[in-house]
Amino acid sequence: ALLCFKKERDQIKLVLSDVVLPDRSGLQLVESLKKQNPDIHVILTSGYTGEKSNLNLIMKRGYRFLKKPFAISDLLSGIAKELGKI
Repeated sequence: ALLCFKKERDQIKLVLSDVVLPDRSGLQLVESLKKQNPDIHVILTSGYTGEKSNLNLIMKRGYRFLKKPFAISDLLSGIAKELGKI
């Protein structure tokens, strides 16, 4: 994701990431991306609850969060809201 973003950062407007990733947290990933582009929009998602989801920190940082499982309509609505179209 980081390599792709580095190559295409001007084309990427929104990042959708799971909170739990193999090599870091999704929160760490998006904060790294935000350093490169502070205007990037973020939606984080997880099926975990409690401490593993980092929900309190996600909310504190102001990132949009979708709990898994979610309907495609919820995803599309979240994307539209995050991009400021609603």
